[in-house]
Amino acid sequence: MPILCRTATEQDLDDINALYQSDWHAISKFSKRQELIFKRLVSERLTELLVVEKDKFVVACCHYMTMPTLAHGGRSMAMLGHFAVDPINRQQGHAKRLLSFAIDFARKQGCYQVLIQVDKLQHWQKQLLQSYGFCENTGSLVLQ
Repeated sequence: MPILCRTATEQDLDDINALYQSDWHAISKFSKRQELIFKRLVSERLTELLVVEKDKFVVACCHYMTMPTLAHGGRSMAMLGHFAVDPINRQQGHAKRLLSFAIDFARKQGCYQVLIQVDKLQHWQKQLLQSYGFCENTGSLVLQ
């Protein structure tokens, strides 16, 4: 079972749609507008969709955005959000894999900080983020 983390491609659209349907209980496939936004997301340089692939299927995904800044010598910040893990593939370390990949990705992009946006944190999510050094009150991790 090869498991790898990577950036999304246009071929991942159906898998990512299925992830978000299962996570947010959507009742329909992505609209044409969402498909256009997806294509724009995977083609632009400041935004990415990061995925975990297992057995040729996307089992976890999050949005990643690089925000250029004038602070910290002009280094950028990274923002993460919209995490989704396939319900059948939960509790297998995919969220941890995805978060580690996102933090490494931000470091390679030269970011000085990672901000994470989540609506309501469950206990296990708080523990995971704190184990990586995220501050609960700011949702941020300063990279060294």
